[in-house]
Formats: sequence, structure tokens, C-alpha cells
Amino acid sequence: MPSILVVEQEPRYVERINSALRAEGWSVRVVSEADQALLWAASETPDLVLLSVGTPGIESLWRSFSRSAGGPGVLGLVAEGQAPPREADGVVAKPFSDQDLVLAARRALLARRQAPVAAPAAQEHKLTSADIFGDVLAEVEGDAGGLAPPAAPRPPVVPVVPAAAA
Repeated sequence: MPSILVVEQEPRYVERINSALRAEGWSVRVVSEADQALLWAASETPDLVLLSVGTPGIESLWRSFSRSAGGPGVLGLVAEGQAPPREADGVVAKPFSDQDLVLAARRALLARRQAPVAAPAAQEHKLTSADIFGDVLAEVEGDAGGLAPPAAPRPPVVPVVPAAAA
């Protein structure tokens, strides 16, 4: 069951968001301030975050929860005339229907599941002098004797003769 954190101050949206998302069986936590969101996210990592554009103090939340920063993903709840931060992974325009909200949340949750898993960081490999100059040294050592080293002898080829039919 996905866990969704919502940061919204407008009471008319809080209840609609809460009931629409809970009707999908999702765990929803609605808070009104950035500090409350940080406290809740520290105790339970959300699968998706909905942030209302214009809520004071949430600039750092955009950056830390966006997928580009390794977070769960952020949907911006945007009123007419507002622009979502570029860190937003999606937008839901206010006023929205319950269906619009649920569809946007589903898309964001699906995108999170389909996002490629980052490959573990490659271990640093320090080059040795043999790595750097090995081919040059082999050439020089091969030329030092004036002749190429003798090739290994090949085993003799023995023809296979089928047994005579009796």
C-alpha cells in the first residue's frame, strides 16, 4: 500500500485529497507546513509527495523529494497563475477533480516503479605501470633478442579411419 505525503494548507482541498487518495487504499498523511512534512518523512519514507505550490518554506522539499534527487517523486498542486518548480515530477492543476488527482498519483507511482535502478558505483581501478606500458614492454622485450620467441610445437595430426564393416 503506497504511502503518500501531502503538504496543503487550504482546508477545501485537504479533505478532498485525503478522501480521494484513501479511497484507493493508499496511506495518506496530510500536513500544512514544511517542518511537519520533514518530521513525518524522517519517520516514514513516503512513496509519493504532493506539495502545494505557494506553501511557505517548501523550497527545500521540492529538491529533496524529487526523483532527480533520488527521492520518491513530487507532484505539484498548482493554482491558476502559479508555476511549479522545475523539480516537480508532475503537476495537478487546481481546481482538480478527484479522478484527476488519483490518475496523476497513479502515474507518478507507476513512474517510480518503472524508473531504472541506479547501478552501483564502479569501484575505482588504479592503473599500474604494467597496465600502461605492458604492450610497449612486451614489444621491446620481443625485439631485444632480434628474433621472435619460438612458437609452441603443435601436436601431430592423426587421421581418424573408420572401422571396416564386418
